[in-house]
Amino acid sequence: MAPGTYTFHEKAAPTGYLKVTDITFQVKHDGTVEVTNVGEKDSKGEENKVATNGSTVTVTDKDDDLPRKITFSKVSLGGTEIAGAQIKIYKGDKAEGTAVESWTSEAGKSKDLNLAPGTYTFHEEAAPTGYLKVTDITFQVKHDGTVEVTNVGEKDSKGEDNKVTTNGSTVTVTDKDDDLPRKITFSKVNLAGEEIAGAKIQIFRGEKVAGNPVAEWTSKAKQSHVLDLTPGVYTFHEEAAPTGYLAVTDITFQVNYDGTVTVVNASGNQVEFKDGKLVVTDQTEPENPNLPNTGSESGQAALAAGLALLALGAGLVATKRRKED
Repeated sequence: MAPGTYTFHEKAAPTGYLKVTDITFQVKHDGTVEVTNVGEKDSKGEENKVATNGSTVTVTDKDDDLPRKITFSKVSLGGTEIAGAQIKIYKGDKAEGTAVESWTSEAGKSKDLNLAPGTYTFHEEAAPTGYLKVTDITFQVKHDGTVEVTNVGEKDSKGEDNKVTTNGSTVTVTDKDDDLPRKITFSKVNLAGEEIAGAKIQIFRGEKVAGNPVAEWTSKAKQSHVLDLTPGVYTFHEEAAPTGYLAVTDITFQVNYDGTVTVVNASGNQVEFKDGKLVVTDQTEPENPNLPNTGSESGQAALAAGLALLALGAGLVATKRRKED
């Protein structure tokens, strides 16, 4: 290069580095180089790093670790952004140490984070009620601001892969419906609290006895009955009570997501959820008094005898009155 003033211009930096701003230097007649203007501050707000040694110019590109805006969207299977998901973001490919970001999702809102290029782990600490939480998902923030999922994570509690997609700088993670069955225990007892045999029971989905039952059984003495029921509302229907007992009227109950049961409508029956069981009590059938049947021969004889006594009494009264007259 002939002696004179020149400008060093970096048109593009390598991936992962920040390009320097324009640097002015002078080639002297003795062949050495002098920087006359180190240039404007770079995108980090810092001066360029440039050095000379005789006829050698060394320009340093700094690491491009500036944060990129990354958008996270927590949605249901219908694509609606849901509230209540407790989320943490960890640096690296494991959910270890201190999270770099954490938040709770809000209905109808996505979440913007500023993340430097690198590998991160999406960890759902807790899912909203009614949803299954995803397993840990690994993703990479690239230098161009886009996101790539590098590990979709282990299979969820349904045995299925997580549902996660990316579009540019947006990550969308879907929480599936929590429709896994819970074990619900039913106990059919008498007033003494003893489990009784012979009650024919049906369970219907919903608030009415309609369609086909989801389960049915006949109770056994000293035994409860366990069913696998997904969260929701059901109707307990006693098709027939054991001999000597009255059948309960239909009872509406709800299986909760935590595996407990709430009685929605007892319909005047004695029913409660205690000690992990839905306990339904059958009342004893009242004894009928031994009344005469007027349609039988014995009943007709009794009626005739009663009428005869009435006639006799009336005759005695009439005779007494005649004597007095």
